[in-house]
Amino acid sequence: MRKKLWPLHWPRLETSTFLLTLAALLATPTPSPGASPDWLRAAARAPLPKYVDDTKAAVLWSEETHRVTQAGEVRTAFRKAYKILQPEGRGLAHLRVDFDSETELTYLKGWTITPNGGEHEVKEKDAVESALVADALYQDTRFKILALPGADPGSVIGFEYEQKRRPWIREEIWDFQEEIPVRRAQFILELASG
Repeated sequence: MRKKLWPLHWPRLETSTFLLTLAALLATPTPSPGASPDWLRAAARAPLPKYVDDTKAAVLWSEETHRVTQAGEVRTAFRKAYKILQPEGRGLAHLRVDFDSETELTYLKGWTITPNGGEHEVKEKDAVESALVADALYQDTRFKILALPGADPGSVIGFEYEQKRRPWIREEIWDFQEEIPVRRAQFILELASG
């Protein structure tokens, strides 16, 4: 049985949506030379313990911050960094973020720090967008895929995105474990006064 390496769950896709998704995964965006954020550089410098030889990658940093306003709006910021250890870990360089009419994607960026210290930035404009189900009459769920170049063994990759929503249910599910080792994971909840 093959293990899933994707950061988020992939639902069943129709053929046209699958082809667009496949094109996004195969397309290599033109990266901008850019400075990685401090949190990603700090994660890249942190020493890793010795893992078994077939470990594909490790999560260096996983952070989820939920800010709840007085009006009930929730802004959620996600940060995640991986160290690619084996060629099989390259699949982690593709992030998929879902959104719909009630969940707005307000920010999306990604970075690669290569083993020789080179840094590349990929922005939301480089992402490929599609619907979950093609030609659905009442379906408004969409997703964006951001692909990072240079995700070779020894590289550190990182993503950052933010969503704004007004949830009907005041409940969050936090996945702090994955199929690969997790070095650091944190969940932050900031509530409005009162």
